[in-house]
Amino acid sequence: MNTGLAVAPEPDRLHPGPLLLKWAAILGPHLDISEIVRPEIETLAAEVGETIGHVNYHPTTRTAIMETVAWGNTPLKYGLATDVEIPLYAGAAGKAILAFAAPEVVDQQVLVPLNPNTITDLDELRVQLDQIRENGWATGDGERIPDACGVAAPIFTNGNVTGSITISIPS
Repeated sequence: MNTGLAVAPEPDRLHPGPLLLKWAAILGPHLDISEIVRPEIETLAAEVGETIGHVNYHPTTRTAIMETVAWGNTPLKYGLATDVEIPLYAGAAGKAILAFAAPEVVDQQVLVPLNPNTITDLDELRVQLDQIRENGWATGDGERIPDACGVAAPIFTNGNVTGSITISIPS
């Protein structure tokens, strides 16, 4: 059966077929995860009533940017701004990414105190990152922004961390 997804020039070898190549050309070189995530976080925000954010991680620049925000329906909301750089070492969204980033990314963190709850000891941060890897999710309590709490889970694409989804609430 010829589906166009793969061709077999040799009995033990497969290559992308014309249909698969056409789909790749339509998607382009950069898949916009935000467009995939947006409806999911909007549904989640409506369900839980709290603000949900999607943070996109750029491994080449080692930066994380808040890409998408979905607002909950509770009367007291914690606001997240889009297009804001998120530090990897402070807060749930960043730590969910950092825990699964390459070890050299952790080693290169400059732990600037953003407020009194920010972790500024690399050994303490490493202990938290080990726990995050074990749990599969991260928490933050006023580490980045005072009076804000968050829980975040990493997003993986092809086995590599590419961002996180975070819920943020006023403490």
